Amino acid sequence: MKSKVDPSLHRLREQVVIEHVRRLLDGGRIGFPIGRKPARPGTVTVEVSESNDEADLKRLMIEMDMCDRDLQARMPLRRRLAARATRRWLLFFRRPAGALYVTCFSPWRHLLDGGEAPPMGAGDLATELSRGAREAGPDAVMVVASTTGFTEEARQMATGRGRTIVLLCPAETGGWSVQSPPEAEQLAKLLDPEPEAEKRRRIDECIRRYNADAISGGLAASRIARETGLPVELVQDEMQACAERLRLRVVRCDGDVMLVSASSGDGGAQDGGQSMLNIFRRMLGRPEDIGTQINRFTEKRAALAARRDRLYDEMESLEKRELQLREQFKSSSNELSKRRLTSQILQLRKDLERRQQNLSMLSQQIEVLSTHVHNLELIQLGRTAELPGADDLARQQAAAEKVMAELQADAEAAGALGTTAATGMTNEERALYEQLEAEARKEKEAAAVTESRQAPEAPTEDRGKQHKEDQKQAVGQDEDIALTAVPDEEELPRGDDGRKESQGDAG
Repeated sequence: MKSKVDPSLHRLREQVVIEHVRRLLDGGRIGFPIGRKPARPGTVTVEVSESNDEADLKRLMIEMDMCDRDLQARMPLRRRLAARATRRWLLFFRRPAGALYVTCFSPWRHLLDGGEAPPMGAGDLATELSRGAREAGPDAVMVVASTTGFTEEARQMATGRGRTIVLLCPAETGGWSVQSPPEAEQLAKLLDPEPEAEKRRRIDECIRRYNADAISGGLAASRIARETGLPVELVQDEMQACAERLRLRVVRCDGDVMLVSASSGDGGAQDGGQSMLNIFRRMLGRPEDIGTQINRFTEKRAALAARRDRLYDEMESLEKRELQLREQFKSSSNELSKRRLTSQILQLRKDLERRQQNLSMLSQQIEVLSTHVHNLELIQLGRTAELPGADDLARQQAAAEKVMAELQADAEAAGALGTTAATGMTNEERALYEQLEAEARKEKEAAAVTESRQAPEAPTEDRGKQHKEDQKQAVGQDEDIALTAVPDEEELPRGDDGRKESQGDAG
């Protein structure tokens, strides 16, 4: 597997592994001797020691001429943990009761260069196993955690050593991948550093991502297990909890647990089988209720969808096999081998055609069931709505119109009252009020005219000044009128002698 370049991610991974193993040892969850019947509680003493290769990392950075303290602080340290257990023997003596050696590996040079970090190879694995044998003993259980994964050669070497070797690395599907021999299966489950809550969260995300498949057909637990890399038992347990939140149902089809859509009247839960009422109805020959029919046909559709998914997987495998045979045909130089490969390719194509026909039939059957389930859901929704009839609608409409008419009349009356309240007078009072106002206004104007006539005349000097100013204003107005009336020279008419006539002659 290709790993990310950020060194801090690899440092975090080795920290997670070491701290998880340390918690297991402190809590006494790892029993010694490992793989055999554990000793009685209180008789075993475990000594734990930790170490790392920080000095080697500094030396490598000096050789590569990289004096970067920030980069050094983010680099993984290849931490190691050794746990040695002893138990009482003959009351005063102690004898070894097993050992556990955990080591973390990261490709330093590639991380310092900034390139892609390759997985751990067989040579590096052999080096780590030799160091573990020297530090913890040849009979110790070896746990090798690689932050970048393992090559296929390294995995094969771990299985053929004749000793208990557990390989731990990040999985491409998320979480961690643990490889162990059959006798250390229980230890492998304990060494998985991913918490159960995180595993359930990944299952829930996968179910929500493929929720459309569960609604249209069915979502199998085996498929979710392949997507997440988690045990089927844990997936099935989480599916029960997700069914209630997503309004789905858990059914068992063809030996697999599946999530399917629930009917509108069903709250979405586990498949509890047929109720006693439905059993009696079927015994008496009476039809099932709508909800039971929807659930039954939904289960049939889910079973067909599971078969369709298996056909898809088979066709994908056949197509990959055909590509392999075609590559072999291109690289082969033997005529007999080419004929054999041609026959195999032809047989594969015939198998693909047969499965394509089966796939077409299954798709049509699923479509028919989906249409039937949809019609049943429409009937169920129509019955559960309890809508009013036509007579009820007409009666309620007439009552509503009557109420609206009464409300309109009340609003008009309220408007009239509001006008009277705003003015404080009736219409007659308003007319008389306006008449009295007009008479009072006329009397005031007459009194003002009388006062102006009885006022004393202004002095003689003031009257003379006023007379002169009036004459000046009159002269100015006459000059303006004369200038306006005189036309331009170009506009004056010409006489017979070709000269311009004056304004006086024209007059």
